[in-house]
Amino acid sequence: MVAGSLVTMGGSTLFVRAVLDTLTSGAASPDLRTRVAQELSDIAYRSTGSLGLTPWLAEKLTHADRESMFEPLRAALHDTHAPVRRHTAMALGHLGDARAVEDLTVLLDDENDHVRHAAAQALAKLTG
Repeated sequence: MVAGSLVTMGGSTLFVRAVLDTLTSGAASPDLRTRVAQELSDIAYRSTGSLGLTPWLAEKLTHADRESMFEPLRAALHDTHAPVRRHTAMALGHLGDARAVEDLTVLLDDENDHVRHAAAQALAKLTG
């Protein structure tokens, strides 16, 4: 319901900005940051097939939205909570932006095996 209202008020850009702001908020709980990172990964995945932002919103992710996602996602790779790093790595892989290769390569040495696996999968998507 909130997502639909944000899209109605400001299009995909407002929705994406609200989600990114939550991801990078120091006040957001680890569980909320994890859920937001997962949602961003889902959004990035759906955008590879020209689907809507969410299963119930037909609004598409624009090129500008994809660009605006890159730096906050890149920063979230350093989150202290491993599930956030995992979903963020997946999101960057789905976005398909080769600028993420170096950051994702660093995650191959992450202490968490799920993060390492997500980084390896993302790198495979980005490098073929």
